[in-house]
Amino acid sequence: MKQINVAHVRKWMGLNRKNIRAPQAISTICPHCGERVVFTARAHFHDEKRESVACTGACPSCSEYVHFWAMDPKSSESTAEEDPETLFMSPAGDIEKEPVNFPIEMPESLERAYLSAVEAHGTANYSATALCCKQAMEKIFAHLLPAEKASIGLSEAIAEIHENHDLARPLEKLSASTGSGGQLERHFEMECEFTAETSKAMVELLEHLITYLYVIPQEIENIEVKFDEAA
Repeated sequence: MKQINVAHVRKWMGLNRKNIRAPQAISTICPHCGERVVFTARAHFHDEKRESVACTGACPSCSEYVHFWAMDPKSSESTAEEDPETLFMSPAGDIEKEPVNFPIEMPESLERAYLSAVEAHGTANYSATALCCKQAMEKIFAHLLPAEKASIGLSEAIAEIHENHDLARPLEKLSASTGSGGQLERHFEMECEFTAETSKAMVELLEHLITYLYVIPQEIENIEVKFDEAA
């Protein structure tokens, strides 16, 4: 099961005497065949105890069934047709990709290029996805280069970053922080009072380190293997 965007519902209907808001037409990628289609939902069931509406639709492309759950549905009469807050689909599949809500600010042109790539993938336009991904990668490295080198090719830009950009600087700063008198060291030695905020920040730092040092290198290697197998 996976959560999908409520905006994928193209048409709503009123269910039973309470006129509960329920999805009737849902546009999403079929987890069975990978085609973007509009599911016509049928066999609706309002589960009052679990505050949900369940329904099922057959893919018009491959005829396989997909099930949907709208959580916390509202009455159209009492809430001016307020849509349910969350929508789930089963089976989940692994084709559709929701954009990541990055917890940092990024250059506007990079954000647009990234969202264009996700959108192209979501419409099953895979050749456009490749072009958008290349443009986004070019933006990633161009914004790290001096202005006079921002227009060089992607491969040259990556080589330039590798040679001249201090990619190890985050680890150097972390090393200083964990050294004698550093902020992290003071917390490790219980010299500072812990709060829920600093405790959460430390766990998040651990997660970022695992991603930076273990996950990213392995993911890049796995992706390269996929490209080699597809060649």
